[in-house]
Amino acid sequence: MKRTVRLATLPLNKNKYDETRSVIGHYSDAKRVFVAHLRQTSLWRLLDRSKSFRD
Repeated sequence: MKRTVRLATLPLNKNKYDETRSVIGHYSDAKRVFVAHLRQTSLWRLLDRSKSFRD
């Protein structure tokens, strides 16, 4: 039977945690705007031309 080796964890790096949460927040905001923009069915024709849709 194999046993799992557990490594000791380091204390939480508060600055890195806050920075990671900030990046996640910005990503989810950008995705929310993108999805809201994509809901417009008139833009669906641009999906085949990714550069046109991006611009």
